[in-house]
Amino acid sequence: MDGIASARTIVAEVVAGRSARDVLDEHILHHRRTHPRLNALVLPRLREAAAEAAGSDRRSDRARLPLAGVQVSVKECFEVAGLTTALGVVRRRSEI
Repeated sequence: MDGIASARTIVAEVVAGRSARDVLDEHILHHRRTHPRLNALVLPRLREAAAEAAGSDRRSDRARLPLAGVQVSVKECFEVAGLTTALGVVRRRSEI
């Protein structure tokens, strides 16, 4: 990753033929390098994201998918199925 690409740029690359899984793998490496300092992804779901990216790569209509199937990170204050939504409140850390 040479700098930070916008979502629009990444989606355009995937629509043009780049693998969504390749994009995810690149960002996983970036996460592993920066996580000790940033602690930005507190509930990473990397295996699930990899399976979802691979699934979107197999789709012939992926250019019509939201973000062309590119995986995104979502702030923990938004509800995501199966993940804790604690809003930074310690006593809510087990709420799903």
